[in-house]
Amino acid sequence: MTLNLDDMIRILIIITFIPYWTCSVGYSQEWVKELQVGDTIPNELWSYPLRVINHPHGLDTVSLSDYRQKELMILDFWSEGCTPCYMGFYRVDGLPERYTGLQFLLVNARNPYRPDRTSATRIRDVLTALISSMKFPNGLKTPSVVEDTVLTKLFPHRFVPHYVWIGGDGIVKKITQTNEVDEYNIRTFLYFDRRRRMMESGMSIEEIRKIHRF
Repeated sequence: MTLNLDDMIRILIIITFIPYWTCSVGYSQEWVKELQVGDTIPNELWSYPLRVINHPHGLDTVSLSDYRQKELMILDFWSEGCTPCYMGFYRVDGLPERYTGLQFLLVNARNPYRPDRTSATRIRDVLTALISSMKFPNGLKTPSVVEDTVLTKLFPHRFVPHYVWIGGDGIVKKITQTNEVDEYNIRTFLYFDRRRRMMESGMSIEEIRKIHRF
């Protein structure tokens, strides 16, 4: 086969830029590193598309930026068959209605060895059966990330439920287990976080006390 000049130029361009394209693909995932308390959420994560089910508006995909205006976002890592996880759903599902600055987001990881066990379809069936068996008063209102491969790497864990508290400033505030995730601790967090922001805005303690009570 004989190549003309145009074909040779195209091949030369491809050979020249393959290393750069390869580096670019690798670099795009460099931000996926374990985060600890005190770390700031990477900008790439805010816009990263997350597949979800059980979204109140029927969305199939969200990003954390959809909840960036919240004062507190709690990632709730769970898995099928985890009874403490299910009880946690029941305990906190209605809290965002009482605390508008709060957002819960369930996270179900993809099983690399049995992806069929953690597919979106299967996990949707699991939640449907759970809602029916546990008799949620108004249905489960919290959306769940499914087939996750990123959040689990950023916040690795051995056991579930596993909770990651992210403040409105984009900083990881806490990484906890079930016993700390209750209405009192959430209300306390929101209370002191609001006081902190009021003080940073220049308000005096007296002014804060007049308008902000626990």
